[in-house]
Amino acid sequence: MATGKTTLAQVLSSQIGLPLFDLARYKPVGDSTLTGLLTGGFRVEDLSRVFEGIAQGAFGVIVDGIDEGRSKTTEKAFEAFLDDIARLCRNAPATSFVLLGRTQT
Repeated sequence: MATGKTTLAQVLSSQIGLPLFDLARYKPVGDSTLTGLLTGGFRVEDLSRVFEGIAQGAFGVIVDGIDEGRSKTTEKAFEAFLDDIARLCRNAPATSFVLLGRTQT
C-alpha cells in the first residue's frame, strides 16, 4: 500500500534543498553507512561544510525507506547505522534529520 512517504521525501528535498537518501536503493546499512553516503554524494571540496553543518545543526538530511534499510540487515548493523546518525550530530544544538519509513514493519 502506497503511503506517499517517498513523494513527501522528494518534495521536501526539492523545496528545502536537502539531500535525499532512499535506503531502498542502497545495499544493506551498517556502521558508517550515512557517512559513506554523504562522502559519495558530495564533492570533496564540499564535505567539510556538510559535516560541519550537520555537527552545528545547520544542515539537514532526509533518509527515506528507513524500514527497508532495517529489513535488509541485522539488528546490530541497523543499530550501528542509527549510531552513525547520532554520532554525526551528537553535539548539535538542533538537528535536521528526517527519517521516513512505514510503521507497520
